[in-house]
Amino acid sequence: MRMKFLLVGVLLLSSIVAHAQSSLEAICSNLGGRDLVLSENFTSEELEAQLMVSLALSNLPDKPAAAINIINEAISIADDYGDAYLGRGCAYFLQGDMERAEADFARFIQFTHDTALAETISGLISGTAQTNTNVCAMNIRSPGTFESPAEAQEFIDNFNTNTKTPDYDWRAEAYLCLGEYDLALDDLAAAIALAPNSPEYYSLRGIVYRRLGEYELAITDYNTALELDPDYLSALNGRAYSSYLYGDYEQCIEDYDRSIALDDQDHIAFGNRGLCYDALGDYETAITDYNAALEIDPDNAIIIGNRAVSYRMLEEYDLALAGNNLAIEIDPNDPFYYVERGLVYYELGQYVNAEADFLAAIELNQNYASAWLNLGDTQRQLKDNPGAVESYQRYLELYPDSAYAEELRDFIAAHS
Repeated sequence: MRMKFLLVGVLLLSSIVAHAQSSLEAICSNLGGRDLVLSENFTSEELEAQLMVSLALSNLPDKPAAAINIINEAISIADDYGDAYLGRGCAYFLQGDMERAEADFARFIQFTHDTALAETISGLISGTAQTNTNVCAMNIRSPGTFESPAEAQEFIDNFNTNTKTPDYDWRAEAYLCLGEYDLALDDLAAAIALAPNSPEYYSLRGIVYRRLGEYELAITDYNTALELDPDYLSALNGRAYSSYLYGDYEQCIEDYDRSIALDDQDHIAFGNRGLCYDALGDYETAITDYNAALEIDPDNAIIIGNRAVSYRMLEEYDLALAGNNLAIEIDPNDPFYYVERGLVYYELGQYVNAEADFLAAIELNQNYASAWLNLGDTQRQLKDNPGAVESYQRYLELYPDSAYAEELRDFIAAHS
């Protein structure tokens, strides 16, 4: 079948609203004075972990990357020490990496004896995560300050009329949420002019450039952020993903290697490195990375679906079929998994099932070009040439410059 190219999903991050961010910032900025208390009968190893965490918190909020490195060692010694997760969660939060921050805060709540602080943090986080369909959710390592376009616009209005000391990076995020990329770039230029040694501003501008498809400019900004802080994970992961989009898969893998060395519990880094290996045709290694990601986050439909792509490319059709079935069970509203399962059915010669899946994908997204093309190919196998003509016509409306356009127009002319 002609449609043997790689289809990939996109990994999106959760975010928190502005008032919760401000409250968490206050908590995290004052952790340096927190009294760290272990259980009554702690071991010498746990005492060592406590001292390491105390040292790490002294690096907050000025050196969050250094704090993360120290706390990773502490957790390797005492993996149920609640304050270690609180400290690392705050370090991630101060880097703008809310997905990992929220995961560590959840571990803090699980292990801590400080029920009052646990309830406070739980209340700040509860109900603030965004769904993947939220237009203000950022792709790959963004703070994601705003919950909705209306909230972003309200911030801009108040900023313009009431703010005496503008916080340009927040307004830049609001503009980014609204798709006003030029205005976001203007504000980030102002933020950088005021604080040229702050890596988060370059990292955020990298997101804007990436959304504009200006991958070289995005990578340049991530490079600057990493020169200022070599362990700044938001910039490291941002550069890795931009390199993937730019087609520099070796750089993508190199950056995710470093990211995983800094944090081997980041399922997104494993999952996205798998995409890079997929793009290089190294499907076995990609599957290894997807498996590592799923050990951390076993119900992630996107990673399950991307692993199914690799299985299909290796002609492991039973595993590909099982993966797509599971992805559909977890997320039945994503047309990607139906197209992928349809491709597997096509390869197995089960054309009726393939047709049903391509139609299911189209029902979910009428503008899914590859679904129309694959549907047309399947209808030809079923000897439904009139149906194939309609499907190809719809595909060409969506993708008139397709490499298959001349072939498909010849078929349409011969069967109309």
